[in-house]
Amino acid sequence: MDRKLSALPSSVCLLVVSLALVIAAPRTGRAASKGAIAGSLLNATTGAPIAGARVKLYWAKGQEPQPERTATTDAEGRYHYASLPTGPDYGYVVYTVFQGVEYTSKRTALTDAMPHAAISLQAYGSTNDDSAIRVKHVSTVVLDVNKETQAMFALQTYVFDNPTKRTFRPVVDGPRGPMGLLRFSLPPNATQLSAMGELSSREVIQTDRGFGTDLPLRPGQTEVSFTYQVPYRDPTGVLSFELTMPYPTGEFRLMTPQKQARFSSRDLKRDKPQKLFRNPGDTFDVMLGSALPARTKLQISASNLPVNIHPLQAGNQWLWGSSAGLLSLLLGLALLLWRRSPERRTNAHNAAEEREGLIAALAMLEEQHSAGAVDERSYQRERDLRRQRLLTLLATSPDAG
Repeated sequence: MDRKLSALPSSVCLLVVSLALVIAAPRTGRAASKGAIAGSLLNATTGAPIAGARVKLYWAKGQEPQPERTATTDAEGRYHYASLPTGPDYGYVVYTVFQGVEYTSKRTALTDAMPHAAISLQAYGSTNDDSAIRVKHVSTVVLDVNKETQAMFALQTYVFDNPTKRTFRPVVDGPRGPMGLLRFSLPPNATQLSAMGELSSREVIQTDRGFGTDLPLRPGQTEVSFTYQVPYRDPTGVLSFELTMPYPTGEFRLMTPQKQARFSSRDLKRDKPQKLFRNPGDTFDVMLGSALPARTKLQISASNLPVNIHPLQAGNQWLWGSSAGLLSLLLGLALLLWRRSPERRTNAHNAAEEREGLIAALAMLEEQHSAGAVDERSYQRERDLRRQRLLTLLATSPDAG
């Protein structure tokens, strides 16, 4: 090689040597690709490994998704990924679809010190039979009664319990038709339905008294939350409505702010008032119902609702935009990544993921308020809603610090 180089002009020799040095020099700023992820896929319903299944690897650098990779499990349900970048900027999630339901691991990081990780997945057999499904408790919180729009704004949360070893997979094209979906009750004429968490990525079919969705219920408990508004047109400030419990329900809790309308129900018993938020005066009246069979109907009435003396236009969307519309917008922005990636879409059970979304939404709300884009009343209400949900997660999550 020395003889060949010496036969070349000196300038060319320098160029060749320079290129060789550049190629041989260690590259900085690029993550080492020495990481590996291995695991197995188990059918937790039968206890047997799942062979021949496609297991996908979702990974991202920061917030930028990278091309997904796919592996097929062997006869013992094992899969393996190699040549993965390591470093704090990279996060990995393994997921698969089994019998029409997606199952996802928690987020994993690979470091130079620990470049290998073992991630095992559990999937369950699916069923369209919802006869074993129970509701542990339902809470309906009236967050606001808006005088300008003459509408009640509420947050409703269901905690479902699936005591079986199979995932309930709702379908609309089965023998039960729409009754084969996971069903929820709403007051008649409810509007502005806004789904939260994993529900926001599912198909929702709304009717005049509720809605159905294809959200699956995996074994164990699943929390489902959504908001809606109920308009009232009675000039005397009275609203009466009915809620039906589609499934056997252990407890139903209605919480209404003391400083606004007076709520009553012949089907519910009054309990001690509670403070949901930290602001002075934010005390809520509480009414309870327990051990409710499926299809139980609850009659609820509200009086002394604030009435707008100006005529309301039913189609005036601007009126709604100043209150609950802000919540829908902020929730939509905070859950954007949740909808787009398998990691966030299927980690509704992972409280840490939801806490991150709530923290991001609070930060966004603070910026909007500081910039004068959010009025003080809306800012206080939306901030308290997120803070309360965050406090609930911190108090109930096993991984909370």
